[in-house]
Amino acid sequence: MIVTVDNDAPSVWITPDFIVDHTAQVLIQNAFLPVIGASITVSDPYQRHPDRVYNFDAFDLPTTFSWDGIMGDSSVAPYGVYSVTLKAWDLFLHTGISTGRVTMPFQAVPTATATSAFFPVPPTRTPLPTNTP
Repeated sequence: MIVTVDNDAPSVWITPDFIVDHTAQVLIQNAFLPVIGASITVSDPYQRHPDRVYNFDAFDLPTTFSWDGIMGDSSVAPYGVYSVTLKAWDLFLHTGISTGRVTMPFQAVPTATATSAFFPVPPTRTPLPTNTP
């Protein structure tokens, strides 16, 4: 009689670096036992906001991932680089882990322009050419 003991975790991989709203590739493969769940967590390295966690079961394991820039408390993440952790586990909770980074680029905010209602600036007149004989 042969007994097989499996202590191998699922094999997982996520694109190492990507930008918010762009697509990262995700790879999750069984070791010996089937994968029963996975999660992707986006973390603020400065802990200003709670983590955003996406959970998946065996029937909807991701093959791609795109982050919308929203943190766990529903706030928009400030610009910077955020940690992304992919985890997948099997029936015995052997867990494979892969990490990456997602960048929230700096977004310039429009500045106000002052105008005066009391002293409007007259429009500039452009001289018209004249025909000379």
